[in-house]
Amino acid sequence: MPYLIDANNLAGKLAILGRDDFDIYLTGILAQYVAIKNKKIILVFDGMGALANDYGENIKVIYALDNYGSETADDVMEDIIGKSINPRDYIIVSDDIDLRNRVEAIARRKGSKLKMISTTSYANEITNTIRYNSEVDESSDDLSDSEKRKINEELYNAWKT
Repeated sequence: MPYLIDANNLAGKLAILGRDDFDIYLTGILAQYVAIKNKKIILVFDGMGALANDYGENIKVIYALDNYGSETADDVMEDIIGKSINPRDYIIVSDDIDLRNRVEAIARRKGSKLKMISTTSYANEITNTIRYNSEVDESSDDLSDSEKRKINEELYNAWKT
């Protein structure tokens, strides 16, 4: 049962949303978390991004604009639940009340019930499981964002083969 996560919301709760590379950093944090907890997650980010879609068996990354042509993760999450044959197969992670109400209504119309977890609770579970640094250290950042993304893509392609 995968966790369908409002990624920007979670990054805010983990105090990393201010980082230029918060999407990459969040994915790294969650890679550690899912390795320990053996969970499957789908991270849905607003807008566009630089990460590849799949990070092995347990992590999928979706950018709303890149992958769905939508501006918001909320719209993508609603679409995923709407297209699901059995919405109860997902656990929704979001503090967005409007999103929670919309996906819950979709599930009810399909005769299903969703399990939902607040982003605050999920962030607490992560911080109780692993350690990470939420501080942004710009002084030791010798690489540009494009260089980091290129290295990330190269590492992912090497890992995937």
